[in-house]
Amino acid sequence: MKEDRNTILIVEDQKINRTILRYMIQKDYDVLEAENGAEAWKILEQKNEEIIAILLDIVMPVMDGYEFLRKIKGSSWDSIPIIAMTGDNDISTEERTLELGAWDFIIKPYKERILMTRLKNAIARSRMGYLKQMKHMAEHDSVTGLYNRVQFFKKTEEMLRKYPTEPFVFIRMDIKRFRLINSYWGEEGGNRILCFMADLLRKISGWYPYCAFGRIESDIFGICIPYERRNCENMVYFLIQKILSYSTSFALEPSFGIYRIEDNSTPVENMFILATMANRKIKNRYQDYVGIYDEKLGQQIMQEQEVFNDMRPALEKEEFVIYFQPKYDGYTQLPYGAEALIRWNHPKKGLIAPAQFIPVLEKNGFIEKLDYYVWEKVCQYIKKWKDQGLTPAPISVNMSRVDCSNAGLPDKLTRLVRKYDISPGLLQLELTESAYMDNPDFVNNMICELRKRGFRIMMDDFGSGFSSLNTLKDIQVDYLKLDMKFLFSHSDDFKSKRILSSVVSMAKWLRLKVIAEGVETEEQFDFLKRIQCDYVQGYYFSRPMPVSEYEEKIIPLIEKNPDIEDLTLQQQNAVYMSQDIYEKIYADELTGLYNRRFLNEWMFLDRMRPGEELRSVAMILMDIRSFKEINDTYGHLEGDEVLVKVASVLKTSVRDSDSVIRYGGDEFLVIFLNCPEKRVYSRMEEICTLLAQIVYGEKGSRHITADFGISYTEDFEKTKSFLNTMISRADSRMYENKKKKM
Repeated sequence: MKEDRNTILIVEDQKINRTILRYMIQKDYDVLEAENGAEAWKILEQKNEEIIAILLDIVMPVMDGYEFLRKIKGSSWDSIPIIAMTGDNDISTEERTLELGAWDFIIKPYKERILMTRLKNAIARSRMGYLKQMKHMAEHDSVTGLYNRVQFFKKTEEMLRKYPTEPFVFIRMDIKRFRLINSYWGEEGGNRILCFMADLLRKISGWYPYCAFGRIESDIFGICIPYERRNCENMVYFLIQKILSYSTSFALEPSFGIYRIEDNSTPVENMFILATMANRKIKNRYQDYVGIYDEKLGQQIMQEQEVFNDMRPALEKEEFVIYFQPKYDGYTQLPYGAEALIRWNHPKKGLIAPAQFIPVLEKNGFIEKLDYYVWEKVCQYIKKWKDQGLTPAPISVNMSRVDCSNAGLPDKLTRLVRKYDISPGLLQLELTESAYMDNPDFVNNMICELRKRGFRIMMDDFGSGFSSLNTLKDIQVDYLKLDMKFLFSHSDDFKSKRILSSVVSMAKWLRLKVIAEGVETEEQFDFLKRIQCDYVQGYYFSRPMPVSEYEEKIIPLIEKNPDIEDLTLQQQNAVYMSQDIYEKIYADELTGLYNRRFLNEWMFLDRMRPGEELRSVAMILMDIRSFKEINDTYGHLEGDEVLVKVASVLKTSVRDSDSVIRYGGDEFLVIFLNCPEKRVYSRMEEICTLLAQIVYGEKGSRHITADFGISYTEDFEKTKSFLNTMISRADSRMYENKKKKM
């Protein structure tokens, strides 16, 4: 195999000189030639990545060496070493070329040893500079020029190792609501703030005999300095004042987390985590800029770590137990389903309330696993009651913030209810207003998809947020849950009642059901009845109870509630009816694939994930080769069976976001959204391979072959002409492929 060699560009108008230079250097390098600077520039535009040095004559026609040096200076190629060559022995010529950026200078006639030595030295110097540049880029942040996270941690570790007994403090610094500021000022304005903060750190670094500082990520900076209380306080105060006075048009608020290092051998990553914990204490407090790590915070962290360590084995051993808190019909006062709550039956600590472990799991993302555990347990109980001939009432389960950001949630829940053969309407989903506000458009799209599949959605803790009315205008839910503790926690009960009455009236006008939770007194319940609140839940009726108690005491009462069976049947029928209508409208009767109406009404766009941006559309049009012959030889039943087999292969060969359409007869159309063009072609090859495995005819003696045509675009328009153009293009290419195979 030929070894890769680097390329030298010779720029010389005299052919004899180019030949001599080529002869001298071709043992060690590949060679490109140009007769003048203009020709050399064109070669650079095409092959700049190959060229490691340029031998440049000064006196040439069209574009001489001086003009070429001026042009390349400041361009993206000015790091390529250039050795100027001339027959003029005048020292002013040499000075001028070096001033214009030449790396070295050679007088004609060429001396091979001198030429090769200077050429290799120039290349070596350029590579050394490149390596230094790469090293600097690897160690420094590109925006601020400070050390990046890895290098800052490394320098901090080296400093602490050098001074093992000296006291130090690790300080984490950022800007509150920086994301909002970034969107207000734009990325350029945000970067100016980051550079301003970097300059502040450079300035205060001069106050100490040694320190380390850097940009850790986003707007988060770190600095490690020798600790002396007064100096530390003065430094932080200086930074606060400078940041507060940065701008009059938008107030910047700094946020500091301070960890006094107890053991200089502690991993720097751990120091950063502890400083971050201190920082979080004051994150949402106005005009509170400094959080300090202390023993109490340390104990909290230890407790959270214990919870996290015990979590996985607790799930495996099913230490988490379901409790049900019944909901009651506001009119009949009979039970109407329940809310599923979780308790941790810890082998050493006994029964642990959710408030002690849920926040920890929300921080580390483990809450998603626990939520699914609860959902599946609830489905198992509903299935059990159904198999016992009982009428199961709806059970509501909670969705965390993490769940609400998962685009695959509708599919996950659908698979779950199908696994246990229960109606989606029996598994009601509760989300909080705050979870919705994290990403309103995404969550709303997901809720619409869940409701389309038959799930019922509750807005939990409605009224405890800041944007409730605006939320209600946009979000598509079925129930509002009002927290009575929130509404009646103030001294003015009259105002609370007026608010509650208004919300219930508004909900009825919007055709939403209302559930009041936290009902604790007869007076509250009487008031809720007067304002015609639909459902109630709280200690006045029942505390959360174990499943066995719920089955013993509540389910018999549910059986007496005539509305339950009607409601359940209505929900089931609505789901089955919507699925049936959908299939009748958009499904091909023979293959079960989508039909042309699905295409013409743009329904394939609904297969994208909520919030996903459409970047490209690819269409594969295919037909079965000699399909008429199959029908004529083996009959239409055999032909239909071939179509069904092809449809099955296509359905199982695409992603959830793709669509397979029976376009007509033996023609099929596959639509890929946001699939790279190369991947579309590889998908087509995979489909061809699978189709070739389909057999038909006597004893399966014949194999399927198909012809394909592909059209791909990144310029999407929702117009009829767009569809026609895409399909016509795919059809033309399919026809071209057929002609090649004839």
